[in-house]
Amino acid sequence: MIKMLLYPLLTMLVLVSLCIHTKPAPERHIKEVSEHVTNTLRNYSHEGITIPEKIIGRIEADSVVYKMLENNVVINDYPMFSLCKVVVSSDEYFLSVGILDRILILPKEEIAE
Repeated sequence: MIKMLLYPLLTMLVLVSLCIHTKPAPERHIKEVSEHVTNTLRNYSHEGITIPEKIIGRIEADSVVYKMLENNVVINDYPMFSLCKVVVSSDEYFLSVGILDRILILPKEEIAE
């Protein structure tokens, strides 16, 4: 009877401990989302018109996007995971979730808009 309870309890403790100790740093959220937005800009096409790489390089899009995100995102840091969101007017948009040393970009279509 004790073994039946011990194994699931130990498994749960190991998983919780793993989540707590491998949670990514808040700065990684900004870096990952910034890279995603910059890549989206590079691949953006509207009615067949694309933004030339020379212009993206000239305006230093990667540093501009990073600074913008650095000033406008809110990172909720929980014990086992973290959430990154941006607040625009009264609307909140979740950008990423950090768990197990990974950053998962959530609404790829909304970020592209």
